[in-house]
Amino acid sequence: MDTIAANAIADTIDFVRSKSRPRADRELDRASEDPHVIADIGRLTFRLHAAQALTERAGRAIDAAVADPNEATVTAAQIATAEAKIATTEIAIDASNSCSNLLARRHAGGAQS
Repeated sequence: MDTIAANAIADTIDFVRSKSRPRADRELDRASEDPHVIADIGRLTFRLHAAQALTERAGRAIDAAVADPNEATVTAAQIATAEAKIATTEIAIDASNSCSNLLARRHAGGAQS
């Protein structure tokens, strides 16, 4: 699924591998070796996959509501869609912010707040 979040995560990974410096207080050669950076990208990727799964589930719920429109199926589709919308919006914002934070840190000389 090619989304804002997926693209932001891919850009972040590329940036960390090719341009980002490690924090000054870390004895690392590259930022991509920093366990905190690895964990942060892992958490973003996990949340992206969760949002993708919720989106697929919402699609199945919508299909079920279209095939058999009744109060239960329509309500289930509405709830599943809302859950997917929340998850996809939050991961898109957080993934974009993560990339922006790394860019800001790079321009600030590798310092971390």
